[in-house]
Amino acid sequence: MSLLPQHGRSAVPAGVSPPEDLAVLAALAVFPNYTANAMFVLDPQGRRRGPRSDHQASHELLVSPFLREAKLCGTCHDVGNVATTKLPDGRYRYNLVNTEAPDHDPWMQFPLERTYTEWKLSAFASGGVDLGGRFGGNRGPVVSTCQDCHMPTTSAQACYYGPTRNDMATHDFAGAAVPSLDLIAAYTAGDLDIDQGTIAAGRAKALSMLQRAATIELHRDGDDLVARVLNHSGHKLPTGHIEGRRVWLNLKFFDGTGTLIDERGHYDPVEAHLDEAGTTVYEMQVALSEDAAIATGLPAGLSTHMALADTLWRTLAFHRVGSTMRASPMPVHRWSASATPMASTGMSSVSCCLPAASV
Repeated sequence: MSLLPQHGRSAVPAGVSPPEDLAVLAALAVFPNYTANAMFVLDPQGRRRGPRSDHQASHELLVSPFLREAKLCGTCHDVGNVATTKLPDGRYRYNLVNTEAPDHDPWMQFPLERTYTEWKLSAFASGGVDLGGRFGGNRGPVVSTCQDCHMPTTSAQACYYGPTRNDMATHDFAGAAVPSLDLIAAYTAGDLDIDQGTIAAGRAKALSMLQRAATIELHRDGDDLVARVLNHSGHKLPTGHIEGRRVWLNLKFFDGTGTLIDERGHYDPVEAHLDEAGTTVYEMQVALSEDAAIATGLPAGLSTHMALADTLWRTLAFHRVGSTMRASPMPVHRWSASATPMASTGMSSVSCCLPAASV
């Protein structure tokens, strides 16, 4: 990888980047001042970089500890729509066609992804969180950076002729891609050039990551069942690109014989229909303003056109453990009883009335 950190042109901080970076950065006509929107710098000489000073590479390799920083991930995981600009009153509007964004600050652009910022505002970014080995592999119980969770360490070789290391970061980058991998597997079924076993392995790792990202606790309070969700990730849940990512609670109630007598949040995979009225859906919805509707010829209001949206319609997500950023205003939940917004502890509680005869 030939990626350079954007730490400035005038000095190379010790232990952050190799001194060869200084000449590359000094030669830039435009310098990226933000960690977002893929504003990264590539070495024009293609010199490879790695984090280990004791490497045994047979080619030129510059030691760059930057590859272990969460900021590396932030270059692509904070995204603002460069075709929009935030107005003084907080609204967003389109820029003129074929013109450069007046401000490269992603916070002055309509938010498409804020995962890196969510992490920066969490306890993970300020020393780490002890999750008892839930994530991280051989790293130990405390995890902090994006790499700690999405590149857990194991005992392996970096190259076939190198030594076995107990702190070798895996490159699985497991996230929330279970449905995407299902689509890829279905689309490539029968293609002899595609290893379905590899897709299945990636899906299993993504599913494991999702299953470890949160826990649900249930308890009875009189005639109500209270479901408490604890977000264990270093960002909101869901996070990332806003289109199609949503989380909901699916509760099933059974009688003493094991017969299903009621369900909240049922999803029909054949019809792709979710019983939204019976559950709380955590998601980000966007819309087109009247101005955007005029410019695009599309209806104003709720939209699935992520690249054209200029209005936040609804935002509801599980915040991170130790979050210092307060939750956005919550909409009215659609449970028969009540729902408590996610607090800084990373928990959210939802309650509903128990059906008669349920156990």
